[in-house]
Amino acid sequence: MRDSLRSLLQTISGNVQRLMAETERTQRMVSGSGVSQKTVSNLARMGVNNPKRGTTLGTLHAFGDQMDVPTYQLLIDNLPESSGCRKQLDRLIRAFVDASPRQRDWLIETLELMAQIGPAKKP
Repeated sequence: MRDSLRSLLQTISGNVQRLMAETERTQRMVSGSGVSQKTVSNLARMGVNNPKRGTTLGTLHAFGDQMDVPTYQLLIDNLPESSGCRKQLDRLIRAFVDASPRQRDWLIETLELMAQIGPAKKP
């Protein structure tokens, strides 16, 4: 298995574990609506105990629905731990998707510039 796929599976597994711990939910509590307890267990162990075992986007989508998290966020390495930050990330991506190509270029340039400047200081 290629390292990039193994890394993606470990990212998904880490995000599943982090989200469940953050919300204090057990595998049993998360199961339902297309996600069995065994599937949740497999998601949490993917890429670690069984690196050859994968999942489907449908399964990730069902798990995301159960956790109230957009599916794409399960694929992000270093997913913000705060649900507030994740909601801000979702707003940013929705704004980017809805923007015109020119607005997207402006957003990217602005964010890159802000990242170079560093965090804003509180008064």
